[in-house]
Amino acid sequence: MELKRAYKYRIYPTKPQRIMLAEWEAQLRWLWNLANEQRVSFAKRTRADRAKAFEQGIKPPDYFSQSKEMTSLVAEDARLAAVPSCVRQEILRDLEKAWQRFRKGLGGKPHFKRRNDAMRAYAPDKTGWSLTMPDGRFGSIRFRGIGNVQARIDRPLEGVASSCILVRDVGRSVNEHEWYAIILCTSTIHDPAPSKLPPVAINRGVHVLAATSEGILHENPRFYEKKMDLLARRQRQAARKAPLPGQPASKNYLKALHRVARLHQKTRRQRAHVIECLSKQLVEHHGLVAIEAYDTKGMLEKKIEDKPAFVSRAVHRGIADSAWGMLGIKITNKSVPLGVRVEKFSPVDKSRKCNKCGHVDEASMRGREFRCTKCGHEDHIDVNHAKNGLEDALAAANSPPAAPKTRKKTSIPGRRKASATSGPLPDADSGG
Repeated sequence: MELKRAYKYRIYPTKPQRIMLAEWEAQLRWLWNLANEQRVSFAKRTRADRAKAFEQGIKPPDYFSQSKEMTSLVAEDARLAAVPSCVRQEILRDLEKAWQRFRKGLGGKPHFKRRNDAMRAYAPDKTGWSLTMPDGRFGSIRFRGIGNVQARIDRPLEGVASSCILVRDVGRSVNEHEWYAIILCTSTIHDPAPSKLPPVAINRGVHVLAATSEGILHENPRFYEKKMDLLARRQRQAARKAPLPGQPASKNYLKALHRVARLHQKTRRQRAHVIECLSKQLVEHHGLVAIEAYDTKGMLEKKIEDKPAFVSRAVHRGIADSAWGMLGIKITNKSVPLGVRVEKFSPVDKSRKCNKCGHVDEASMRGREFRCTKCGHEDHIDVNHAKNGLEDALAAANSPPAAPKTRKKTSIPGRRKASATSGPLPDADSGG
């Protein structure tokens, strides 16, 4: 079976390289907004105007037509021509995919890029980049148009490397950003044998991050909730320094925005670390992991019925701070090479059902405790939920597999898929 992994390395571009990357971002934002404006303008036309344009041979903008137009733009704009062609083409492909997702109801309408929005530099194959593995701690990544960039290689690549993406993140100061290189590798492994470790079910929650059917409660650190007061104070400080319309932003205003961004970055990294550790612990010690079949995105977008608006916002904030979706994705990804099976169960009536006698009664839920009104069984409400989910997951695991559901997919025109049988990197050690 083929296994895809992404390796993220910190890179340290020099000052001229940082200036060049900033110029690339500016040109890519301009290219994205220009191409998006063409699509938005055509979509605003009436149906009659679009039909008339189609009769005249004018088709709606797509990746192929905009890619041809970019040839004339490059001839007229030297700054845009300085950006490698593979990077420019990938921006148009990303925009095409975003509009496909919007038309199929899988995402929102593509928005225009703001001045400070980060843009990625994508090299789809190994002709646009190479990696030199280090003898010690540091190596180098050669990217087309930039040259060799020092990189901290904390672990070697496994498999055949295909694509490389350069992304920007918030740095320690306003003018010095952190840059990372994300390398996608494909490796071929033998199908793992089914794990014989004991099964477990988890109940993702807000009061408790995760409760297992074994009776273990993983506390919710609530990183965002603990920083809400500090975040509000820093946002007020930035709002007081905001420039008037038509005036340039001051250095103090940019510093205030940077402090807000750094606080969000710290919260995001703390949450990701906890989810990584928890998912690894669950997968390495169990042969079957059962999780609820939650539609996290739909839950965050839907208002809670019969509840005030501030209660609905608080619940949505707690769900997002607990990272339910990220935990499910991490468990699924980590389970593949270990032969661990992941089952999803319906959360309906799991908190109201007694795990001992099977009686379902909403009166059995008493705060965070569960006390059955029929048999008197007592347990933590989240642990009781997880135990009921484990029963359903074991029954589903022993039953014949259901037919796979059809999913709406989006295809990116012109993008080549990596092959696990392709050769090594040019002038580099891929670690495969």
